[in-house]
This record gives sequence, C-alpha cells and structure tokens, in this order.
Amino acid sequence: MTRVHARLAELGIQPYPSGVRFRRGDKTEITDLDASVVIDGVLVAVDCFAAPWRASLDDGDHATTRNRAEAIELKLRAWDLKWQEVVSAESQLLTDEITHVLPVVVTPGPEWIRSADPDLWFTSGRPRICTVTELRDQLRHLDVATTAAMITRDR
Repeated sequence: MTRVHARLAELGIQPYPSGVRFRRGDKTEITDLDASVVIDGVLVAVDCFAAPWRASLDDGDHATTRNRAEAIELKLRAWDLKWQEVVSAESQLLTDEITHVLPVVVTPGPEWIRSADPDLWFTSGRPRICTVTELRDQLRHLDVATTAAMITRDR
C-alpha cells in the first residue's frame, strides 16, 4: 500500500499518509486510507485489495470467475459507502481544498468487471477497480464532469 501511495505522488498533493484512519465524532473508525492523492480538488481514495487466485480461474470455471468478480465489485461498493460517510461527517475530516472524493480499488493485476453499472466505472471502458498503472493513466486525464462515481462534498 505504501508503494501505491508513492506511485501516485507525482500526480498531485498527498495530504494524508498511507494508513491514516478516519473516525467519527465518538472516535469509532469509519475507515482507513491505503493510498491517496488530491488532483484539482478531487481526493482519490485508494483501497488496496488482493483476492486469492484459484486454479479454477486458470481453467475458466464460470462460477469461480463470477464469484471473484462479484466479491471485488462488492468491495468497491462498500468502499463507496465508507467515503460517503466520511464526506457527510464533520468537515474537519477532510482538508479544505477537497471538493470531491473518488473512491477506487487497486488490485495487483487486471480484474474482470462483469457489470456495466456506471458506478463501477470512471468512464466507458475504464473501471474503478484497476491496477496502480491503470489508475495513474486514468488520473492523468481525470475529468470531474464526466466521472459518474464522484462524491461531491457539501460545504
């Protein structure tokens, strides 16, 4: 996770260190942050995730492939919910320059995304579940207006 954080450093500022924890007012944890970067007011919040590889994936087993895709998609949806809570929580959780949050899941290798649900994608053909290299390529062309999965911060 610190490697991912370091690879994003060239793209913008990093107000949060890898592993920082976000807490509610009662001190219970909402989430931690594996890696991040702020680009033009957008906090890209990265959760690093590695699902175990099974031999049945090499064999093309449909059920195993489907289950893996579902698990990774659920990981991203849960990550979105955590960041919606952070954004709606007390304003001191986020620095002032942050206007939007874009939660993403970084995996060690490319993953099959079976759903066309726009919440899972940056844009057509670019999933929010990606490798760090794919993420860096996408962030070089980040457009808040065309990225459906942005969480807007109300002030």
